[in-house]
Amino acid sequence: MSRFNIVAHNLPAMFSNRQLGIVSNRKKESTEKLSSGYKINRAADDAAGLAISEKMRRMIRGLTQASANVQDGVSLCQVADGYLNEVHDMLHRITELSIKGSNATLSDSDRQSINEEVGALKDEMRRIFNVANFNEIPLFHVPYTPDILSAPTDMEVFHSGNGGVGGLEFNNVRYNISELQSKGLKIDSSGIATEDFDVSFSLWDGETVDLSMKEGQSVSEATRNYKWTADGNGIYINQKPAAEWSEVIGPNGQPVTDTSSFGTGLYRFTHHGMTVEFSVDEEATLDDIMSGINGDGATQPATWDVKVGGASPVQSADIVSGTRTLTVTNANKNIIDQNYSIVANQNGIAIKRTNPSDPSDTYTTDYVAWATFKDSSKSNIHDENGNVISTNGGYPIVNWGTENDGNGESEITFDGDATYHFKSPDNNAPISFDFKLAESTSLAEVMTALNGASVNMPNVSAPGSLSSGSSTSYGSIGVGSTRTLANDFALQRAYGRDFDNANATLTANITVERSTIAGQPSEADRPNATGGYDGNTHVVSRELTSRVLEGTTEETSPNGSHPMYVYIQPEKYTDYSLDEFGNKIPKTNDLGEPVTDESGNPIYETQEYVRWHIYEEYDHYYNDTYTDTYNATDTWSQNVKYSFDGTTNGHEMNDVERTQKEYYSRNLVQIRTETVRRRIIEVNEVDDSSMDAYVKSFLDANPQFFENPDTAFSENVEIPDGMSSVNFVAIRAQGYNPPTGYLDGRETVYNPVYGDYSTPESGIGDAALTSIGTGTFSNIAFKTSESNVTGSKNAFTFNYALNLEQARNLVSASSAQQIGTITFRASNKATRDYTPIENANLISEAEFTDITINIPTKKLDIQAGANAGEFIRMEWSPLSLTIIGMSGANTLTQESSQATIGMVKKALDIISETRSTFGSYQNRFEHTIKNLDNTVENTQAAESLIRDTEMAQETVKNAKENILEQVGHSLLAQANQSAENVLSLLK
Repeated sequence: MSRFNIVAHNLPAMFSNRQLGIVSNRKKESTEKLSSGYKINRAADDAAGLAISEKMRRMIRGLTQASANVQDGVSLCQVADGYLNEVHDMLHRITELSIKGSNATLSDSDRQSINEEVGALKDEMRRIFNVANFNEIPLFHVPYTPDILSAPTDMEVFHSGNGGVGGLEFNNVRYNISELQSKGLKIDSSGIATEDFDVSFSLWDGETVDLSMKEGQSVSEATRNYKWTADGNGIYINQKPAAEWSEVIGPNGQPVTDTSSFGTGLYRFTHHGMTVEFSVDEEATLDDIMSGINGDGATQPATWDVKVGGASPVQSADIVSGTRTLTVTNANKNIIDQNYSIVANQNGIAIKRTNPSDPSDTYTTDYVAWATFKDSSKSNIHDENGNVISTNGGYPIVNWGTENDGNGESEITFDGDATYHFKSPDNNAPISFDFKLAESTSLAEVMTALNGASVNMPNVSAPGSLSSGSSTSYGSIGVGSTRTLANDFALQRAYGRDFDNANATLTANITVERSTIAGQPSEADRPNATGGYDGNTHVVSRELTSRVLEGTTEETSPNGSHPMYVYIQPEKYTDYSLDEFGNKIPKTNDLGEPVTDESGNPIYETQEYVRWHIYEEYDHYYNDTYTDTYNATDTWSQNVKYSFDGTTNGHEMNDVERTQKEYYSRNLVQIRTETVRRRIIEVNEVDDSSMDAYVKSFLDANPQFFENPDTAFSENVEIPDGMSSVNFVAIRAQGYNPPTGYLDGRETVYNPVYGDYSTPESGIGDAALTSIGTGTFSNIAFKTSESNVTGSKNAFTFNYALNLEQARNLVSASSAQQIGTITFRASNKATRDYTPIENANLISEAEFTDITINIPTKKLDIQAGANAGEFIRMEWSPLSLTIIGMSGANTLTQESSQATIGMVKKALDIISETRSTFGSYQNRFEHTIKNLDNTVENTQAAESLIRDTEMAQETVKNAKENILEQVGHSLLAQANQSAENVLSLLK
């Protein structure tokens, strides 16, 4: 470079300026990277790196949202599990209740109470299945999914002649094994499936039957599939109209009247016993409803399977008519009380009559053929929705499902709800009754229940009353408490009652006769020396009327002039205390000062003293002799015999004897002597100084009697001189107080001594009948002596009453006397009530309570990745009471309680499986979240390497550019200074 170009072009400055610009740009880029933290701030920074980074950023943000999505899936699983946890608890409670209901100790009312709780738990489970949701997404409920609330009645397993499975019945048409084979069922002659199969065939009325069986299963285990469809007219089940839209009940409890719009809520209808319920979740049109029921192409329509879920014991043939009444006439009176029973065989039903007195004497009516039995009330009936049900004129008993009956698919057999009426062809005994047959019963089982069954007929009722005739001078009669003839058909027939006459009468005449009985007490008896009667046959009561003292003698006392007893008595008294001189001792206080009263008079000391009293007791004896005169009453009783006889409606009656007691009385005069020994006791207080001294000396030697005056003592003490014959007695120390009146003159009378009675004959009066016992004879049984008429049975009983005067009249009578009549009068015609009672023959009848809903599984996709299609599909079963098989669960009977135990077990398996499904998904989701979070973290790290600034390296670079920029500025300044140097040279 020429130095001479500097002035013209200043090339050094231009070079420095260019380099300074380059450095400034690099510094600016470095500063951007340091301030933003990214080394790619624009596409120009790294076009390829930017593209790679943005793809990674899309992945990072997508995977982060996917992790949040999967977390929502975890929350859904937790919510679903929480709902089902409560369902589990309720099922466990139903298990307890059904096991309790299976106990035979409970009554029907007990099980009804248990079933109320079961029903409430079922309602709550149904509500949970319908309302359970997550973010308004139904978890278990599927619109237009049927919920079957009650078991169907259009299918039945019936029995063969030997009580085994005879075949299947559809809508009261029985198909035996051979007929089912012709329909395509791959079963052997015993009804056992030879292989797995599904078969579909049509009934005579167009209804479709879809059956499936597994190899080895009996036809009683066959599963029937029900399909439902809908069109503009209504809903169909198995190609059969089930309910028109106007027959469907809406959420308001009223039939649907407007099909242009269906509101939200539950809809239901009933078909062949099944109450089918479905829900509409949002406002829908008829097309929506039909699409939901029929399936929209993408979703298959729901169906349900029904099979036997249990069995109940039922009576194969049940007589339900109760008690009926037959009227007795003169034409049938001789057979009406015979034994009757039912005869049943393949020909029909008849009545057999047996004479109880001769079992070989029997008679059987003609048979009423089975095919003639119909229920007229069922000849024209309708189903739940008003559709006509064919009954072949009232469900006649025409098809037992026997091997070769060949019903041609149209012959309708008997129905469990039909009531059949039987009437005996015997007009003299027109026995009739109503009966029902179990749906599953066979002819053999019906014959077992009816053949030989007793027609329980109580005794013939022949009501009437008994009345008695008027009383007589010999007594009166009245009807007894046992009124045999009044309601005894056999007696009335034996005595010749006219049974065609509702007020027929029978009359009995009755007589009585009195007679004496030997060996009884009587008027001829006389009193003995003691004034009474030997054997106490008479009772004598006496009253003393006079006593004459004949004389008195005195006895010498056993003690002579000495007292009998000596008594001592202490007497306590209070007096002034005296000193040794006999002066009173003044009372002083604690200071020794005399004590005075309010008047200033001195108060003296006192003390207790004891003085002693001595009593002597003497006795004297006297004998008094009297003559006593008595007026006496002699009474006695004797038994006499009363004999009753008579006739009833011309039939001689047997004699009845009763004993009656009669009471008699007469007056007596009796005399006897009496000697009375008297004792006079004298008690005197004495002042005997020697005795007093002795007592004092004794008490001085025994001070305890004074110190403890309540102590009793009795001692053998030395008797004082001069008193050797005295019985000395010391009594209680508190003393003996001779009672007032027991001192001088006290008298004791000893028992008198009597002599014998004398009864002068002139002193015995005449006897008189005074009373006659009760005067009544109760329930005197009257029966004929003609054994060929009534045997030993009483015709009636009567009471006989007579008073004293009538008894005296009967004593005077010498023959039997008429005493009245007894008349029977019928109050109505005689009748006989009968109650046919079938033989106990319980059979096991299948209950189709095992209902399973077949519906598409619920699906939900969880977007678990950053790219389309990267989702996790959740699939689980919708739930309802019918799906889990609990619709028919109840505890109303012991058998249904047992069946419910099995239902709950299956329901628990379904709920457990569903909970396990959600639990599995939750576990998977938790691993998915961890994987997504890890992927996000690693992708973020990779993207950071591409996009983020290396801060240390960029800082060094930025510092370098700062230095270069400073150098550039310096060089540029020097280059500009070169021109100044040239100018300075010019100057």
